[in-house]
Amino acid sequence: MYKKVLVLVKASHGSKKVIETACILAKQLDASVHMITILIEGSDEVDELSVKRMDDAVKSCKRHGLPNITYEILAIKSDDDIVKKVMGIASDFDIIVMGHCKYDKIYKFLRDSVAEDLIQISPCPVMIVTAECKKSN
Repeated sequence: MYKKVLVLVKASHGSKKVIETACILAKQLDASVHMITILIEGSDEVDELSVKRMDDAVKSCKRHGLPNITYEILAIKSDDDIVKKVMGIASDFDIIVMGHCKYDKIYKFLRDSVAEDLIQISPCPVMIVTAECKKSN
């Protein structure tokens, strides 16, 4: 059923839980995993922290016995382009796994939710992994 898993990796503590969940799911389904992280354009090169984060994510999945793991680091012009960028990729996948932070109500009201936007327009199912996140993320 789900043979291609797309995982959105973010620079937060919640990403470890997202990666772990996606790896377990992919192992159970004998599926491939492709991870993406999205950066705002502005620097000429991808920062080393992003590459390290993605390499660590791949190692985490390989520890679960998944040999077929790929990743890419994508650049966008602004936060408003995140959903468009993900939707451009999502049609090639069977399921999206991503995190969503638990914020208090007033903070949630003031902040856009990529997860909520993706759920509404995704061409495939979206699995949301909840995490406690700092408000600065």
